[in-house]
Amino acid sequence: MAHWSASHQVSRSVERFLQELLDNGYFCALVSASPDPRPLTTDDPDLLGRVSVIRRPNLGYDFGSWSAYLHLHPHVRSASRVLLVNDSLVGPFSSLQEILDGFAECPTDIWGMVGTTQGRPHLQSHVMGYKDGVLDDRALRRFWEDVRVERRKKAVIRHYEIGLSRLADKEGLMVAAHYPWTWATARGQNPTSLGWRRLIALGMPFVKRELVRTPPPEVLDASDIPHVVRSRWGEDVHAWL
Repeated sequence: MAHWSASHQVSRSVERFLQELLDNGYFCALVSASPDPRPLTTDDPDLLGRVSVIRRPNLGYDFGSWSAYLHLHPHVRSASRVLLVNDSLVGPFSSLQEILDGFAECPTDIWGMVGTTQGRPHLQSHVMGYKDGVLDDRALRRFWEDVRVERRKKAVIRHYEIGLSRLADKEGLMVAAHYPWTWATARGQNPTSLGWRRLIALGMPFVKRELVRTPPPEVLDASDIPHVVRSRWGEDVHAWL
């Protein structure tokens, strides 16, 4: 998991996400770019003892953290299932079993929790999975080794999030989304922004953190999120930030 926080305190969302992955048999690493020099802390005093924690400078956004981890631990590339996730979602407010089973059973080489056509068709990088050692494919090795520091988030999305799906197309790798964009939004829209309500109705136990903290003006119903989360899961979304 790629992580950033101004504080050494790990959020409830990150804790629960890691717990869900651990409970489903995944070895977990937390690659943190937090500038706080103090050791990371969690409400669960035992959690970080079950997780490999790596601290690094805040360079390259999430793709920089994932690239750094794969460089340090190249054997991970050949694993049967690898999930690369980040901390940009609030939740999970319920079990990830159904989503993780969907990844395990998916016949494609690369899987993502949410697909989009914003920019061009690609998988959103919040939660992405790689099957049967495909990360050891020569083209994917080169892709991750060539990740460079980008100062603007839009450049990261263009070069790496969209670029990864473009590379998969070029290499003939099969790609699928657990929640295809057609289920949540119109073409060209961002499903986790404009389609957040539909994704929750479909069973996705997350909302985009940006929608809770600083919603963009085009997401007119973002103010409904606290009520929807409380009604569906009985949780205060702000307690998970």
